This record gives sequence, structure tokens and C-alpha cells, in this order.
Amino acid sequence: MKRLFFLKNSLLVFTLIFALGACNDDGDDSFDAISDVIFVHKVIDNTTVTGVAYYAYGNKTLSSASVTLPDGGGTIDLEAYASSSYTFLKEPEDSDFSSEEPSEGTYTFNIKSSSGDTLKVSDTQDLYGLSFAQIDSSNFDTENNWLYIGWGDVSGADSYSVKLLDASGNIVFNGYTIGSANSYYIITTSANYDVGEWESNPVKGTTYTLRIQSTKYDSGYTSSDYIYNVQEASYSDSAIEWTLDD
Repeated sequence: MKRLFFLKNSLLVFTLIFALGACNDDGDDSFDAISDVIFVHKVIDNTTVTGVAYYAYGNKTLSSASVTLPDGGGTIDLEAYASSSYTFLKEPEDSDFSSEEPSEGTYTFNIKSSSGDTLKVSDTQDLYGLSFAQIDSSNFDTENNWLYIGWGDVSGADSYSVKLLDASGNIVFNGYTIGSANSYYIITTSANYDVGEWESNPVKGTTYTLRIQSTKYDSGYTSSDYIYNVQEASYSDSAIEWTLDD
């Protein structure tokens, strides 16, 4: 059987961020884990900067996880994810982003389960330099109660997702991941369509951050394992005033 986890409050939200066999038909209860390092690009004060996100996922509950950076860059302790005892992570705060290029090479994770099992896994990262989605059209449709957004292709991007964030950076709307399409409808909670999840109701007249997240997966990913083989993500943020009634 499989355990499926959904990191609802993670800024890098993927609909199913991890799927790993918690047990198999032979009753094997051995400890297994997967790690993922993601380079994240965004613009702060008109400067393109990059941060690094780290994830460790186990098929048993975890008690600790750390990652050793390439080229003697030191060790970073990950934090338990409140909504899943099978996940440890560290996502970059604004202060963690830098205009300097992140370290390429092998990131080594040391992961420990709550029952004392230990495992060392790694993720090798190369810098691609994913660019940002540029919005070329957007409009509110009061008849259909949706916001339409269109953007140009991002070279190297394998998928896109759209989010709304409030002034505190909390996710208001988290859209489902889409493939090569480069347009999206954010539909209000009262409409009979399902294109994502509303974490809170939008308020007419409120200004939100509209984020288009472009995502590039590791080379060799497949349709069954792309969700934990992310190489890079870029955030294209813009301010938008919500003009629809809920």
C-alpha cells in the first residue's frame, strides 16, 4: 500500500509531494526514505535571487533529518513538518535568498526514524537557471466568477501552478499543477468547478499576491515519480486586487 502526503501549507505546494510504499505485499517493514533539493528563484527588491529548499520523506515516522552541503558547505538541520510526521524539511525565508549561485553537486541527507533506523540518501543538483513566467493577459469575469491569467512559455519548465497569497504570505488559493498549458482560471468558491483549493475566502477589494510557479523536474523523471524529483522552481509574483464577490 502507499501513504500519500499533501503539504498544504508549504510555499512549494505540490498536490502529492510524496508517495512512498509504507509496506509491501511481503510485509517488509524496512526503513526507506527519499530526499529532494530544490533551487528556488524569485525577485526581491528588483533583484533575482535564489534560495534552496530541502525535503526528507520516510515510510516511517521520522525523528530527525539533516543535510550536508557539497564542497564542505556545512550541515543544515531540517525541521519536522507539523502536518506529517513522515516529513522533515527546510524552506528558505527571504533572508536565505541570495544573488550568488547556489552550490551544485551532491547533497547528502542523514535521516533517522522514530524507531531508531538510520539512512543516508542523496540528491545531486545542477543549476539550470529557470526563468520567470511573464503575464501577458489577465481579467476578471464577473459573469462566470473567475480570474483568467495567461503567460508566455518558460524555457525548461515542465509544469506550472498558480497561487494567491495574502499580505502575510499565507496561501489563500492553491491551484492544481498543470502541464504545458500556460493559462489558468482562478474560480471563486461559489462556482461549480474544481481547479484548486481555497484555504480561505477571498475578500473583494483586497490586494493579493498572484504567484505563477514554474517548475522544472530532474532529468529522467517519470509520470509516477516527478512529484519528488523537482530540480528548480521560479516564483513570478505580482499584486492584484480581487474584484469578485465570493
